[in-house]
Amino acid sequence: VASADVANRDEMERVVKVACERFGEIHGVVHSGRSPPGGIIELKTLEAASTILAPKLQGTMVLDDIFTNAELDFMVLCSSLRATLGGGGQVDYTAANAFLDAFAQSKARNERRLTVSIEWDTWSETGMSVETNVPSNLVEQRRKDLETGIRNAEGVEVFRRILDCSL
Repeated sequence: VASADVANRDEMERVVKVACERFGEIHGVVHSGRSPPGGIIELKTLEAASTILAPKLQGTMVLDDIFTNAELDFMVLCSSLRATLGGGGQVDYTAANAFLDAFAQSKARNERRLTVSIEWDTWSETGMSVETNVPSNLVEQRRKDLETGIRNAEGVEVFRRILDCSL
C-alpha cells in the first residue's frame, strides 16, 4: 500500500515508481479520488471548493500527464451520478464529477487508450455514503439510500462488464 495526494505530481510519480519497481509495467489506472461534498454555494469559500475539486480535476490531469507515454490498456475515472443529477449543497462535487465525464469523452475521441468515466450511484456497503457523518435530519434519508444502494459484488460486476465491453 502506498499513499499519496493524487493532485501532487511529485507524490504520484513516487507512488508510480514504487509500484513499477514492485510489480512491473502498469497496464491500467483506476482513479477514484474521494472528495465528500457539502455546503451551500452562497457560503462556499474558494478554499473549501478547492478541496473538493483538487482530487478529481488536478488528480486526473496529474495522472493523465504521468501516463501520457505509457501503453495503458485503460484509464477508469470514478465519477458520480451527481454529475448528471446534481444535488443540494453539492455544486463543487457536481462540477468535479462533470469534469471527469467530459475529460473521458474527450480522451475517448482523441486517443487509442480506453478512457471511461463511470457515474456511480450510492454504494451500500462501503465508501463515502457509508463512512461520512450526516446531520441528524438526514440520517433517515441516508438509511433509505443505503438500502437501495449498489452492493460491493454488484459494483465489481458492473466494473468488470464495463471493461469487458470496452476493451
